[in-house]
Amino acid sequence: MVRGNAVEMDERGKPLPRRSNLWAVRLGYWHGRGYSARVIAEKLGEGTSEATVRGQIRKAGVLSDVPLRAVIPINVPHWWRDILSRHAEARGLSLDELICQVLESALILDDLYDAVTDGKYQGA
Repeated sequence: MVRGNAVEMDERGKPLPRRSNLWAVRLGYWHGRGYSARVIAEKLGEGTSEATVRGQIRKAGVLSDVPLRAVIPINVPHWWRDILSRHAEARGLSLDELICQVLESALILDDLYDAVTDGKYQGA
């Protein structure tokens, strides 16, 4: 445990760089969103390496047993989110699970875009 102004050392006796609480929050947030150590290191900047990210995740004890997934943020009106949330709850799913299942069924496993949209968005 490091107290006061003491410098934390790595296993080789080299001083570890000090990071802000905001840095740690961002690392945890992006890890929780499923980003890879490489992407997190790029987002954090400040000379942060993939090894540092992996080490901090391991040190915090928040390793994930879930395979990495891509995060695709989408902006939808609040009322869409409310309707989707009701559909998810009725099926015992999270909102993410519901959206993933719909995308997988409509576009990943079968190309049902035209059937689902019925020509509504042609030429867009």
